[in-house]
Amino acid sequence: MKNIAELLYDLYILLHKPFCVHIWNKRFALGVPHFVIGYDWQTRKVKIELSSGTEEQSLHLERDDDGRWWNGDSELTAFAGMNDIDLGITPSTNTLPIQRLGLKPGESASMTAVWIQFPSLTIAPLAQQYTRTGEYAYRYESNDGAYQADLEVDEHGLVTRYADVWSRAR
Repeated sequence: MKNIAELLYDLYILLHKPFCVHIWNKRFALGVPHFVIGYDWQTRKVKIELSSGTEEQSLHLERDDDGRWWNGDSELTAFAGMNDIDLGITPSTNTLPIQRLGLKPGESASMTAVWIQFPSLTIAPLAQQYTRTGEYAYRYESNDGAYQADLEVDEHGLVTRYADVWSRAR
């Protein structure tokens, strides 16, 4: 099994504050994505700043209480009603729908996430499905099942293993 932690340092830190949880996901090669979620596990803000040599780019998204997404003053109507983000470079964002959905073993749920692709920082809707296959196991699917990955979580619901490509460093 490959352990991406050997290649990139992946750390997500949860700091509980009133009405939100802050999560930083640090990838030395890519920058520092930062997102804020509510205690209901719905994404509120995403801030990503990337720098590569002399090039810098950033993405700042916010979701309001009506489920509308904003990039600055511009409303992103294609993403209205979506609760979750999916950072294409880390399984830390899989924790959000796992926590929010509260599935029991054998149950499935479908949703659409705001998919942030790296390093371009382009965003697109991504249909996803989560199936709880065991006490600490889930099957993740996207693109109508064209992509599938088995996930393992710990007793707190944090992803500890993503298929055979990522596992939490101990």
